[in-house]
Amino acid sequence: MALECLEALKAKGLSDIKGVAKVQCRDIAGVWTGEGGIAEIVAQDEDGAKATIIAKSIGTYKNCDAMGLQDHWSYYNEAAFYKTDLPDRMCDAGVRCPRPLFVKRKSSGMQEGGRKSRRASTAPIPDRTESLLRRFDVKAEDGSDKFDEAVICMTKLDGGRWSSSMAEEALTWLAGLHALFWGNERADAAVAQGISDQTGFWHLDNRAIEFERMGPGKLRLAAAGIDARLKVDRMQTLCHGDPKGANIMWEEDEGVSMYDFQWLGKGPPSKDLVYFLATAALNGSRWDEAREEKYLRFYHGELCSLLGKQGDEPPSFECLHDSYRLACFDYRRWQEGGFAWGNQRMLDGNVAYVWSKICEGGEPKTEAECRDRIFECFPP
Repeated sequence: MALECLEALKAKGLSDIKGVAKVQCRDIAGVWTGEGGIAEIVAQDEDGAKATIIAKSIGTYKNCDAMGLQDHWSYYNEAAFYKTDLPDRMCDAGVRCPRPLFVKRKSSGMQEGGRKSRRASTAPIPDRTESLLRRFDVKAEDGSDKFDEAVICMTKLDGGRWSSSMAEEALTWLAGLHALFWGNERADAAVAQGISDQTGFWHLDNRAIEFERMGPGKLRLAAAGIDARLKVDRMQTLCHGDPKGANIMWEEDEGVSMYDFQWLGKGPPSKDLVYFLATAALNGSRWDEAREEKYLRFYHGELCSLLGKQGDEPPSFECLHDSYRLACFDYRRWQEGGFAWGNQRMLDGNVAYVWSKICEGGEPKTEAECRDRIFECFPP
């Protein structure tokens, strides 16, 4: 594996190491579902020159329970991302992320030497998850296992921990990503390369378990309508999908970089904005509306500047703000059946605004009525 990575490092002009005489490896972290882990590999040649590689291993989905299945497919999405030219294109545009070196896929049904692996049977697989597993070549069309394990090798990012005092720098990074893939044509072309057609972990199609846990109320009543409205938002792009503080790094000379692209996919940029503001930049016990708007306006200015330079028509701030409020409602819906993660007062304040607009002609009683009101009040 180190040899394959060495060839990629040389081809991309990222290392002048002559060969692999010695390899050191240390574990860094596990993955969310427990099926896999992340390691740092240091290769050294005879002259002492070194190259550092990050290897992310992805275990089989077959050891996951029903809850784990909702998340584990996303690691195959990340493997698909690193097999494309998208990460290199991002880096070339100044949107720093790990560069891909080598991706190895295999079936857990066959180990080295041709011996069959013994794996536990998994929980029943929902139709959508089954479709995703086939989309990412984890299962063949006949339902048999194909490539349900993977190792992703990538470059190591330089720098240290990001802090909320660098919120604007992170917003600049997000604006760079969103501008690079702005519009349905660019976003759809990226999806056609094999990545997810939806961004984020909390989108409604992916969170059936949490939705079933929800009680009655406005969050449940409006869930399908909000989801439908965000899917046809006029602003579509590629989103990081998980821009929490733990996935952001800071380096003095290079600035912000982000990693963990398992939830990368198509969607409105507002989904990245709400998650970043709620869980990273403004994660606290109070709602600072002025600071929230300041960050939104800063992002809007960065985005509009980039879009203008590449000949795209920028969205109005009002368009962005409405989409952001709807995304706050969407994220708060997941929390209702999941768990509290982020600035609850900020999210609830935006939910209250959206709901008050929906109820101006009287409170809707059905999902269909609620959906119609959402599209009337917040036309795409």
